[in-house]
Amino acid sequence: MENKNSRIRASNLKSPQRIALDDPLAVITDDIKAAFKRDGVVMLENALDPQWLLLLELGLQRVLNNSSQEKHLFFEGEEGEFIETIRNFEVIPEIRRLVYDSPVADLIGKLIGSENLWLYSDEFFIKKKGNAARTPWHQDTPYWPIQGNQIASAWISLDALTKAECLEYVAGSQRGLIYDGFNPSKVSEDPTHPHYDDSYPPLPDIEKTPR
Repeated sequence: MENKNSRIRASNLKSPQRIALDDPLAVITDDIKAAFKRDGVVMLENALDPQWLLLLELGLQRVLNNSSQEKHLFFEGEEGEFIETIRNFEVIPEIRRLVYDSPVADLIGKLIGSENLWLYSDEFFIKKKGNAARTPWHQDTPYWPIQGNQIASAWISLDALTKAECLEYVAGSQRGLIYDGFNPSKVSEDPTHPHYDDSYPPLPDIEKTPR
């Protein structure tokens, strides 16, 4: 994460004009691909038909009602506690259909320039409005057993969000160092507690880094 890089909120990203949903891949223009290569993040607005979002919401409800689906708690027992669930597509049919039948995979493939994609995981983050702790700054890649440049995540919000609630990114940080991540099991004690040993450099204080 280079100091010269500006921070980007999802709500501030320039998005394309609304397109016909019968051609969702049209949203991936040359400018969008160039922005993704440069910044590591783009926002694709109106790229999914509302029916896919409804299916995703039904899948989320099934996850929450499934007592056998493992749920990880962040800031457990504290005000601001929130839930994470992973690999839902393995047991939730709605999520599996979204993964394999929706335009999401094709959108990512076109964005990164690959005809083949390998799914690592899917995740839900469930936070209560106005009462969720902020997720500490981090990079995803230190937590994943994968390497390379053709890696992408699709973030889909099921709720309308204020600017303060949107995801925030450090533009261009995908081209820099891989830093240590925060330790999820100790995040309530110390959000800066390292996840690994000294094999990764500690994450800089993003809030204090000059922009």
